Amino acid sequence: MKRWLKAVRGFCAEDLREAARRFDRILLRKCFNCDSRRNPLYLLAIARTVRDGRKPLLERRRRERLECEKRAAAIKAAQDQERRRAENPESASRRALELARVAFENSGFGLNIAGIWLDQALQSLARRGADAYRLSTERLVELAQIAPVRRWLEERIAKYLPPPRPLSEDLRI
Repeated sequence: MKRWLKAVRGFCAEDLREAARRFDRILLRKCFNCDSRRNPLYLLAIARTVRDGRKPLLERRRRERLECEKRAAAIKAAQDQERRRAENPESASRRALELARVAFENSGFGLNIAGIWLDQALQSLARRGADAYRLSTERLVELAQIAPVRRWLEERIAKYLPPPRPLSEDLRI
């Protein structure tokens, strides 16, 4: 009994059930009592066949699960990065400016991403008000030392410039 339990230890219950079902079906074709294949080794051979047949399916499921987990981790990381950019638009705009500088040095490769990051940061800054927007963008323009980057930045800044507050709103504050 110990040898039998040791032999079937590596098989899952589903494989053993399927092997037992196949074993019974094969043995019922002939006389059950006098069949020479009526032994535990034959049952183990059937169980190995079942397990080997299921391996590609199990591997495919495992790969799909790992891919799904990687995709979920990548989405979560992107959402975290998006949240950090929304929480701190000043540093996000500086990183976008640095990315734009590198993009201009590499013949524009990556400029679209830098533009998207800068647009999001400028929109967040514009929600804070015209004065905060002006102060933050002045610091950004000072950081832009390359002429094409400075022109690109000034175009983006002008695009998201919030309208000035009316005098009545200033009086209420």
